[in-house]
Amino acid sequence: MFGKVKSLRELFEIGISYAYDCEKKLADKGLPTMIEKAGSSDLRSALEHHLRETRTHVTRLERVFTAIGKEPDTTTNEIFDKMSGAVKDSISHIEDSPLRDAALIVNGNMVEHYEIAAYGSLAAFARHLDQAQLRPEGLLAHELGINRDEGGLAELDASFGEFVVAGDKLHGGRV
Repeated sequence: MFGKVKSLRELFEIGISYAYDCEKKLADKGLPTMIEKAGSSDLRSALEHHLRETRTHVTRLERVFTAIGKEPDTTTNEIFDKMSGAVKDSISHIEDSPLRDAALIVNGNMVEHYEIAAYGSLAAFARHLDQAQLRPEGLLAHELGINRDEGGLAELDASFGEFVVAGDKLHGGRV
């Protein structure tokens, strides 16, 4: 857990730590377990591909930590941990079958949409911090690739911009 957050930079750093925690847990245990328990060879193949991508995300996040002068660190991500619990429940309560595969797909989609929201927020924070080296845009581009047509990032950025303007007025220009 973290203490009282006083700046957008701190919130960004916490978000990067949450994302790193999520990606590390996926790469180290979550995806390998899902691969092992998947019944369909197509699902196993898709999960193996996602595991390779996730390992790349870990490396990219480590570069973001370097860019901000911090050691790669995780902040326990309780939201992700609850989603991981759903995967464990799916594996333990559903016998090896197409039904279990369907549950694993649902679990994976939940995690993927969480990542999309997290990386979208981090990119918006980085833009408002005006720190090009902080933008996880390569990673963000991948995460948003499947939802690019939904316009969510632009809406998020516009909403966040309104928040920044309001925050500037309330806090004497300090966000």
